[in-house]
Amino acid sequence: MFRLPIRSILVLAAFTASAHGQTRYHQYTQQFANPKQPAVPVASGYLGGEGDEYLIGGAFFPDGSLVLAGNAFGPTFAMPGAQVRVLGRDTHAPDFSMPFQAPRREGQSPRMQPPNWEHLAGAGFLVKLDSEYRRIESAIRFPWGSGSLTDVVISEQGHIYVTGIVGPQFAALTPSRELPRSFEEPDQAFLGRLTPDLQRFEWCIRFNENKQQPPKLGFLEDGTISLIAKNAYHFSPEGEPLKATRHGLPGGYTRAIHPMTHALARGRDHNTRTGWEPWRRPTLQLFDEAGTHTDTFYQWDAQLVGTNWSRLVSDSDIRLLNYDQAGNLLVVGWSDGGNSVLEYLPQDLRTSVQADARRRTGEGTGLGFSTWGAGVGSFTHMMKIDTDEVVVLGKTLFCAYLGDRNRPNSASVEFINSAADNSVLIGGGSAWGLIETSSLKLNTLSVENDDYMGGAFVAVLNERMNDIRFSSALPGAGQVSLNRHSGSREAKYATGTRNINGVTHVVFVSGAVDHDKFKPANPVQQAFGGGNLDGLFVVLRMDTLELGTPRPLEEESAAAAGEREGGRQRNTPDGTFQISQGMNRHFSVLYLRDSTRRRWPIYILARPEGESRVDSAGSGQFRIKGPGSNVQLLQGRRQEPRLAGNLVRQENGNNVYPDMDLAVRLVSADRAQGMLRFNGRTVELEGPCTIGPSRPSGHGIQIGGTFRTTKAALGLDGRDPDDANDVLILEYWVPGRPL
Repeated sequence: MFRLPIRSILVLAAFTASAHGQTRYHQYTQQFANPKQPAVPVASGYLGGEGDEYLIGGAFFPDGSLVLAGNAFGPTFAMPGAQVRVLGRDTHAPDFSMPFQAPRREGQSPRMQPPNWEHLAGAGFLVKLDSEYRRIESAIRFPWGSGSLTDVVISEQGHIYVTGIVGPQFAALTPSRELPRSFEEPDQAFLGRLTPDLQRFEWCIRFNENKQQPPKLGFLEDGTISLIAKNAYHFSPEGEPLKATRHGLPGGYTRAIHPMTHALARGRDHNTRTGWEPWRRPTLQLFDEAGTHTDTFYQWDAQLVGTNWSRLVSDSDIRLLNYDQAGNLLVVGWSDGGNSVLEYLPQDLRTSVQADARRRTGEGTGLGFSTWGAGVGSFTHMMKIDTDEVVVLGKTLFCAYLGDRNRPNSASVEFINSAADNSVLIGGGSAWGLIETSSLKLNTLSVENDDYMGGAFVAVLNERMNDIRFSSALPGAGQVSLNRHSGSREAKYATGTRNINGVTHVVFVSGAVDHDKFKPANPVQQAFGGGNLDGLFVVLRMDTLELGTPRPLEEESAAAAGEREGGRQRNTPDGTFQISQGMNRHFSVLYLRDSTRRRWPIYILARPEGESRVDSAGSGQFRIKGPGSNVQLLQGRRQEPRLAGNLVRQENGNNVYPDMDLAVRLVSADRAQGMLRFNGRTVELEGPCTIGPSRPSGHGIQIGGTFRTTKAALGLDGRDPDDANDVLILEYWVPGRPL
């Protein structure tokens, strides 16, 4: 068991309550102050000389020692207490004019951006620390102008692999081989293997790439090297190309490429109108390695979410994607309020994503954060999705909280990755009120001193995202872009990780300015080195956590299917109500799905047919019709709902869906009978229903119900006879207004 050192056990005992009493900021800080399964910062600090430097990555040797990699921009590069050896030879003294200025102060012009990986006049460097991270064992620098480093990894055999962008003086670094038949790209990237003692390159290859997307490295289980830049590659440990897959630049989409399969995930938002207000609609799309669009998540029609049935109209967006160690998709979403579609399953607007994750995994997920009391803000939703099974394995809201009012505040996650044990690693920026692990924090920020309790931060969550293992503001960090997620979104943090004898090791790296509120832990370098920028790193150790096997997906029982439709709700107004086809903005909704909520449902915006009257006690009847032209969520393989059977037919090259006509007779306040005409069939149904107050005003009523049927009964078993008895669930929602 990896435990906190004694000096780290000190925690915040209490906060001084504000005039309004303790807020959620105080409560959550106390709750997460001393983690049960901590990720302990065993070393952290600046790394840099008198010039300008930043770190781009870190990697652990099997014995726990660490290599940190970065880029230097001179005019010199020196490490305190260590001799820096030039690998290769310097051929010229480049111009080190920098587009970087110190942080903006009042009256100064706006700060310009520091150099990222596309600036090639500097030199990459690697520094090896001992296994306690207190001594520099060796340090090397590449020749000035040879290019930029973008990542480093170390194999189980101790081989150091580096990648980056080729600069004009790259030939002065090492002999290299150019790969034939590489993609037609305007720039070149390199991949090389160094000896464990950093003395020389064992081999180095160059290939055409686009420098707008920095190369990033990883290993597959068999030792194959994964390199992902604009395009995706597999290499043997000896540098032989095994696979190459062409991909486009992300543009307006954020994207992630699966390191094993080279499948692509991409996300963004679309501006549209709900009928109530403009809406930024999130979308998440999956493509296989051949570029075929296979699946779509979240892309709910504006009218669907804009009805009183939903009203999940907070602007939302998919902003960041990555894959974890197990191949699950990590998703970072954003919303400006609490009523976001991101709180519900990607393929099901009727089911809370956290409730379904509990059903699937048998464990709770989420930190317990909520947006109640919020105005407009910037709130982060993080998810882990098994895209093969279409199951959300973890979900949490992540935000800050105000100290003087019981309201949430904004927090943005711009970097997400996973540790060797699949703990979730994040970095970003927070408004006032970041929830920190107070016993482990790496800053001297204090509420009592009126400090700004936020800014740049990194954090570690467990795999289910229901506990914080480490969270700390890193004042001055996050100054340099290290990766690009889309045309407008970049990450300013990177990580490395390894499991060593049952202990997971993680290193965060960044570029930083000097800040007197940053508190290093056992630093190898006692102070900021100088210049405008230094590298900053944090080394964490934590117990490697193991999870139980997820539960198999079971068919939903009749009782569970009708759980939400459990009879007349409290506060339902009494009387007789009218269901009219002329009701404005009160669409009825018909929803057909499979019984496991795994794959794509069909939502149909429907209308009441004729004029009907119903009693809130449970008598009356009505009819709703959903034309096939109003089918929503046309997603999945070949844009078809994934229910199998002959649901879709082609007319003039277009998909045509059958109309749905449902007549409902209320038997009581909690039971209903139905007559469904669909796909050339007429089916009699019976199931639970509920009658409740309408949303959002509560002046009318809303009637919802659930009917169970089978694919065979609806004529949807033509594709696979074995699916004939698969259960389908038909849900309906219809409003009634007072007479």
